[in-house]
Formats: sequence, structure tokens, C-alpha cells
Amino acid sequence: YISDLIGGLSHIPLLFPVLGIINKKTHLFQDKTFINFNDPFFEIVKDIDESDFILISHNYRFIKNNATYINKYEELSKASRKKIILFDYGDDDENIKCFSNVIVFKTSQYRYKKMNNEIIMPAYVEDLFSTNPSEDKVKPQVPSVAFCGWSKYKDLKNEIIFKLRSKFFIFISIFDKTYVYRQPGLPLRINILSRLKKMKSVKQNFIFRKTFSGHVETIENLNDSLKFREEYIKNIQESDFALCLKGDGNYSLRFYEVLSLGKIPFFIDTDCVLPIEEIIPYKDFIFSIDFKDISNIDVKFSNFYNSLKDEDLLAMKKKSRYYFENYLRIDKFFNYYFKNRNLDAY
Repeated sequence: YISDLIGGLSHIPLLFPVLGIINKKTHLFQDKTFINFNDPFFEIVKDIDESDFILISHNYRFIKNNATYINKYEELSKASRKKIILFDYGDDDENIKCFSNVIVFKTSQYRYKKMNNEIIMPAYVEDLFSTNPSEDKVKPQVPSVAFCGWSKYKDLKNEIIFKLRSKFFIFISIFDKTYVYRQPGLPLRINILSRLKKMKSVKQNFIFRKTFSGHVETIENLNDSLKFREEYIKNIQESDFALCLKGDGNYSLRFYEVLSLGKIPFFIDTDCVLPIEEIIPYKDFIFSIDFKDISNIDVKFSNFYNSLKDEDLLAMKKKSRYYFENYLRIDKFFNYYFKNRNLDAY
């Protein structure tokens, strides 16, 4: 049973096969993300008594301040004794408490505060795969690490604001250790990249930008959007690893794009929960280091890379592509949960 649509609000991608795909012009490069949404992921019924679940048709951030709408579906859930399915896609890591019987699909969450009724989902990204991973039989002596993206302060005011925010979280972490992970994304990226630039164990393949290039309101030059996108994809394709870490939300779009290209995430773990951890062996195809251990990043990565045999690097690339294509591409993820899992267990 799906909820009423609110005029002027877009419906969630889970409903695209039924209600039509919405291509948001503000979100650049997302037009091919949902091309595999051909069949519905569930059957929609008109009578709530015939349903297994109630689905909220809009993303949570669009309705979170609409008390009338929320109360209506909370009462429906209680009266029908049906669980609500809700999507909280975006940077917010709050635990949703306005519904008493709800399953929440989220992109951003910290492991220390994840609730049992929360399911971590992949970001909405295009499947960028075009060719097979490199068939090189010998791993490079010095592996290349890619990064192309927002990694510079726009101006002095922008730098001061971000540094003050970062210092605030660092100060709070003296009293609550979890806050060390909650620093804003830009200073965190600049910090990690500065460390990688000093590492002799990697070849840096970095392109630094002053803004986020995935949105019309932030991209440096909208007329160069296709050029920026091509540079971004090529940057990953020409490298063995690609740096992936959180933005302001505790997840990374880049992480899934890297997997889609059959490359290896150089993953900075900020107390992250990754999708479908119960069956996906992430340790087999990513390099991961806890942010708290970042001072040892050179030694950690060197030990990791030196332990790999020649064929291991190629195997990791193939696995990264395999798990994206079969579980983490958004249509496959929805198939997994809505056709193959028992959501009543949440």
C-alpha cells in the first residue's frame, strides 16, 4: 500500500518502475542511474488490508516537518498493524522516532548509533563500467591512487568557516570519541590528501577542485560539466585505487562509482556501515583504514599492498565489479531486499 503523493514533491526511486522515472535536472550525471528500473520491485494494492507493508512515497527530508502527514500514516500503521517502509536518503544520520513501527532505508549512518530497524543502502550512482578490468598479470611496484573532486577551499571565508566547524567537532571528541568521525567532509578530505601526497608507497593521481561538481548550484562552471565528468571517470579508470571517504553525510557516492568501474576503494572508515555486510566480503576487494588510525596510513597501506601477490590485485578489481553489478547497483539492491529478503525481520 503506497501513501498519497503530495503535490510538488518527487516520489522515491523505488516507485520509478510504477509511477515513472524523475530525472532531477539539479543533480548532474544521474540520468542513467535508473535505466535498469524496468519491473516493479513489489505489487501495489489499493486495499491496505491486502498489503504486507505501507510505503511512504516521499523521501523523509521532504515530509519530516509535515506533522499532519506523519500522524496520518502513524495512525494507519497502528490501525492496520502494518509496518511502514521509509527512505531517508541523504546526509542526515538522525534516528527516526516519529513512527513507532518503521523500517528505514538510509545512506548516512554511524555504526555506533545504527538502530536494528535501519537498513544501509547504496548511493544512487550510474553504472560506469565500460571495459573489463586490466588484465595485467604483474601488480605495479608503486600503485596509483586516484582522487578527483572538491578538495580546495573556495575562498578565505569558506576556509575559516570549515576550519571552525572542524575544530568544534575535534574539541567535542575530547568528551565524546564518536565526534572525531563527524567532522565536515571538506577539511577531512584535505587532511587525508595531504597525508597521501607525502606517501612514497603510492603514485598520486589527484585533481583538486574548489566545489562539488555533481550539482548545478555548486559546479564551478556548468558549461564544462561534461568535461568535468569525463575527467572524473578517467581519473578513476587510470588508477588502481581511488580515495573514498565521507562528505558531510557518513557515506560516499564515489565509493560505488569506483566499484562500478572495477577499481579498488582506498576507503577511510569513519565508523561506516556498508550495505549488505552480512553477505558481501568487503575486505576482499577494498583497502580500509579506520580514521582514528590515520597517522599510520603509510605503514598500513604498505603492509597491505606488499602482502598481495601479482594476481591478487586483478582478483580484487574483478570482485569489486562483481559485487557492484550483482548487489550494490541500486536496482540489484532493491531486488535483493524486496524480492529475496524477509523485511518482517526488521
